[in-house]
Amino acid sequence: MSRVNVDFSALIDPRFVRLGRALAELEGVSLPRRMLRSLGLGAMIKIWAHATNAESFVIEPAVADDLLDIDGASNALVTAQLASITRNNNLKLAGGERLLWLKSARENGRKGGRPKKNSGNPPSNPPSNPPSNPPPKGPLTDSGNIPTPVPAPAPAPAQVGVSPSETPSLKLVRPNEAEVIAARSIALLNQLLETSYRAKAKKTIEAVNARLAEKYEWPDFEAVIRDRVRLWKDDPKMSAYLRPLTLFGPKFGDYRGAVRKPKQLPPSHRTERWSKPGEA
Repeated sequence: MSRVNVDFSALIDPRFVRLGRALAELEGVSLPRRMLRSLGLGAMIKIWAHATNAESFVIEPAVADDLLDIDGASNALVTAQLASITRNNNLKLAGGERLLWLKSARENGRKGGRPKKNSGNPPSNPPSNPPSNPPPKGPLTDSGNIPTPVPAPAPAPAQVGVSPSETPSLKLVRPNEAEVIAARSIALLNQLLETSYRAKAKKTIEAVNARLAEKYEWPDFEAVIRDRVRLWKDDPKMSAYLRPLTLFGPKFGDYRGAVRKPKQLPPSHRTERWSKPGEA
């Protein structure tokens, strides 16, 4: 994940308050104003970090919803004027050009500054063979050799906006079962929606594996898929969220809990088959 630097001006920018308020309303919670700015700024740091890593500040609305784990978060970004809608109905993030400039400056700094222009003079020919006796790496010797300093390793770049618990783990808890359930789930979803999602997509298998780690099984996946398709398929707004990353994401438990159990008729109302005359 790329490092993201946030200017001091972000602490007084009212757009982050508006973003925090819109996200809180989507989640159905009420927060004091001082917490709305922190919520909006933290959400935008996640968006910026993803865009910096992808080296593109035009993202799909569904990506923004998945990054913030809130359905409709992309609309909140536009409402807060922290993103605009492109001709292709994607999101162009505010502040993208400056973050790219900062990333370029950091990379040039690691290389010793801006690339130097060629002076036009051909470089001197290096020796064809290395010296037979390189200077020792240690204290001064009797012959006056000066040791070559060994540079210290560079510190690892800090990750801003992503806590250790949010860092995805690529180790599958139950790899074979995750692939099998992912294949069955995607086949069922494609059948019900007439889509062409890929069962071997890396993020899909990781999402399924995360739910298996929470002790969910194949019947839970089947129940969630059929129930969400029943509720969202004919809804112009919600049908866009009938995709694997949304269905199998962190809200999977909520979707599973919302599945209605089939009603069972009491014994007095059950249909019984009467024997015809002449039947045993």
